[in-house]
Amino acid sequence: MFWLNLPLSAVAFVLMAIFLRVRTPAGSIRSKLARVDWWGNLLFVASITSLLLGLTWAGVQYAWSSAAVLVPIVLGGVGLVAWFFVERFLIEHPTLPRGMTGTATGVIGYVIAFLHGIVSMCVAHSSSCR
Repeated sequence: MFWLNLPLSAVAFVLMAIFLRVRTPAGSIRSKLARVDWWGNLLFVASITSLLLGLTWAGVQYAWSSAAVLVPIVLGGVGLVAWFFVERFLIEHPTLPRGMTGTATGVIGYVIAFLHGIVSMCVAHSSSCR
């Protein structure tokens, strides 16, 4: 299965090199690094890690109702909600640009990408989705 990815990735790489035109923002490296939302990224990574840790442990190492599962899931969920509001209303240069979540097309795109990931994992590991 892995070997199938190599020629497909090569074709995608060539097509991107030919057709993708990306604007490079003006300014020095220092000014570009100053625009990075370091605290927002840290909050996002910590929240996702906590949520995934709880979901990974659930039903395998600990019972779903145990504190070892519920606390990371709740903290991760609260952290993601906090991240969304901080990014949406408090940060000048958010990690996720406001225009990408301000339209129905952007939101639907994210929902479809999320569902596609779930379906892909279920197909790849079909015994766990029955």
